[in-house]
Amino acid sequence: MKKMKLFLALIMGLCLTACGGNATSKSTPEAALENTMESLKALDLEAFNDHTDNYITTHRNWIGIPVQREYRVFNELMQPGLRGVKHYRWNKEFAGKIIENLSWEIGEVRAEGDEAQIELTLYNKDLTDVTGIYEINLIKGMIESEGIGMIHLAREMYDLASDGGDLCAIIDEMDQTRSFEVTVQAKQENGKWIIHLSEDFIDAFMGNLGGSFSDGSYSEEIEKQLEDLYSEMDRKADQIGEDIERCLEGLFE
Repeated sequence: MKKMKLFLALIMGLCLTACGGNATSKSTPEAALENTMESLKALDLEAFNDHTDNYITTHRNWIGIPVQREYRVFNELMQPGLRGVKHYRWNKEFAGKIIENLSWEIGEVRAEGDEAQIELTLYNKDLTDVTGIYEINLIKGMIESEGIGMIHLAREMYDLASDGGDLCAIIDEMDQTRSFEVTVQAKQENGKWIIHLSEDFIDAFMGNLGGSFSDGSYSEEIEKQLEDLYSEMDRKADQIGEDIERCLEGLFE
């Protein structure tokens, strides 16, 4: 079963906060990557963006005034207008939980001209099942609720959007560490090396939260629980449908 796009879209749109770096630290691909990882670990997004191609574009309104900047990762925390609101504070806390246990080892560096490939091993909590556990709790709540649980679903979706629901607590309960091997691309631009944030690289430092290292799936145990719960949900919906049909038949007899 593939991970729900709702959770991936929400999670992969997260952001952080900022500081600065220095020019000499970016003189080699290895130094640029080391500074990228250190700024990420410190949640220093100004430095992180300076070392990477995180920035994508700026969106402007109809008269040309910039209204929002778009980033590959940690997008919402890079929007100044959101700072101080509840959703921003949760995003920052959630981002901190994701990288709290992050460490890394830089391996072979292969540079040719203005381009380089760097072998990187990352270590983090295995977060593959985080959204799956959240989904299990959500479906259980819907099954236990009256009707088909749409009111419960709406309430949970509101909580998820405003304060992250139980996602941070679920991460706290994860205790397995996993290693991720990635090849990081770097390119020299204007005399400094810039690290490319590929999908695999992003998902590796996020502990496989997006599922890139598991074909978009959860663990077998979580997949089985979800399969059983969705079957139970279908049975409940069928029973409700039969009850409504009997009521309607009684009205017209």
